[in-house]
Amino acid sequence: MNNKTINTFAILALIVLLTVEIKIFGNLFPWTGLKAIIVTPMIYGICISISILGILITKNNTYRIRITAWITIFLINTIIAAIMYPQEFRPPVIKQIKYTFDVVNGFE
Repeated sequence: MNNKTINTFAILALIVLLTVEIKIFGNLFPWTGLKAIIVTPMIYGICISISILGILITKNNTYRIRITAWITIFLINTIIAAIMYPQEFRPPVIKQIKYTFDVVNGFE
């Protein structure tokens, strides 16, 4: 497989993965409101831009650097999606996740 095929596959895989993340956020945090019409395409744009930058950066690196870079890119994209995911009248997603961890850690 040539680099163009691998890059195309990587971008498509990342778009599918991002769609799954947004769907999971939508199921876990359903109070998105009308902000989602504007913010969701922004999330896609930012995360796809980061992924394309990752492809350009990791093009000529070793396997270990590529794996580390893509794990980092995945984590960055997940954090961006969680931070930017809109909520209508509840706290932001990150605060809701923090509250959940606080409840689990405080459970006796």
